[in-house]
Amino acid sequence: MTDTKTEPFSFASIQQAVPVHIPERQYISSHDGTSLAYFPFLSEKKTQANVILIHGGGAHSLAGYEHIAHTLQHEFHVNTFLLDLRGHGHSDGKKGDTPNITDVWQDISQIVDAVKQQHKGAVYLCGHSSGAG
Repeated sequence: MTDTKTEPFSFASIQQAVPVHIPERQYISSHDGTSLAYFPFLSEKKTQANVILIHGGGAHSLAGYEHIAHTLQHEFHVNTFLLDLRGHGHSDGKKGDTPNITDVWQDISQIVDAVKQQHKGAVYLCGHSSGAG
């Protein structure tokens, strides 16, 4: 068993973590009508920051990323949005595939615009693995 207090980050430590509350799944329509799923972890305190977290390839937003979102929400009072890229998780599209990289860029632009319209403060993109690309 990994000691999560002394060991560096690992997926084993996430698997041992206590489950967190998952907010209700929301959807946004992309430029071509593709339905994109996201989970809004909204701070109960006034915040000046919003983070959109993008998962790695072959993953989805609830593949351990919910623990990061929960921590940002409750310990740092940051609104955090977990986006399922098209073809991943609960978003529409051929599973595990995005036919065109420009679709991904436009999808991300859609969620950035929506967050800017609905929430005050700066918007930061955060990605893991290929989601950082």
